[in-house]
Amino acid sequence: MALLATKLDWEHFRHILEDYGLRLYLVTIPITAVSWLVYVLRWWVLLSPLGCEASFGKLVEDSLIGLFYGLFVPTGLAGDAVRALRFGNRRKAKRAAWLSVAVDRVVGLFSVVLLFGVLLLIRSPEWLGLRFSWISWLIIAILGLSLIVIAGGSLFFRDALFIWLSKLRQGRLLQRRVPQWLLAQIERIWDTLQDYSQGRTALGLSVFISILYQLLLTGVYYAAGNVLGIQVAFGDYIWIVALVTLAQILPVTIAGLGVREGLFAFLLGQYGTSPETAVALSLVVFSGTLLFGALGGLLELVNTLTSIE
Repeated sequence: MALLATKLDWEHFRHILEDYGLRLYLVTIPITAVSWLVYVLRWWVLLSPLGCEASFGKLVEDSLIGLFYGLFVPTGLAGDAVRALRFGNRRKAKRAAWLSVAVDRVVGLFSVVLLFGVLLLIRSPEWLGLRFSWISWLIIAILGLSLIVIAGGSLFFRDALFIWLSKLRQGRLLQRRVPQWLLAQIERIWDTLQDYSQGRTALGLSVFISILYQLLLTGVYYAAGNVLGIQVAFGDYIWIVALVTLAQILPVTIAGLGVREGLFAFLLGQYGTSPETAVALSLVVFSGTLLFGALGGLLELVNTLTSIE
């Protein structure tokens, strides 16, 4: 972030926030709130095959508190751990909590990669030099179809997949090489994971919800970009936001600061957007996340004070 700061015209940046600040928040905060509810909805759907009747309001609270803690460490894994711990301790279902959060993370990552790949191939911006030969396109098509087959197979041929994994789990090699305590943990995870073998509907619905969430997140940037006068199509925003989302998974900086802003400055710069405008867009949307994280921190403080009393 410090390196990026040296290259910005801070006077221009200040004028952007002064001219558009209030309007930016009026359009971004409502969409951010809706996208956050959709994010929690995905977790709620993934809990249903595990036999966990969860209060949606409590899941929102767990997720907001998880967001608060996740703002202080690289990647969002700390937030995932907090919401799994809170739900698991409250419902006495630790394995289900951790498994649902893990599957939630995988489904979200799969949806982002899927959107990024599809939109990148559709757009294939010239500034990336993506002028593939027919052989390159054939290889990409094969890889894409392979991904679809793997995803579809895991959903529609799950019974055969679980039978194969069951045989592997009971094989002599695994029994001899893996310590007994670890085998016991694998058994427990396996018992919980088998519930998802009957959860085709929940898994498919979670993918749909995840794509909807990513589109809403893109909508936040698109709406703010329109206020700032950024001339970028919604389809281009989809793959740009997806790429930035993937980059933030890397444990480079706290809450993705600097990485996110640098990528937006570079990517939107290819469409003629000034670095100051791109960074303003990124920081305004991130400040909305900070607002919801602060709400999670307030909920955690209230819970702590209540427990002390």
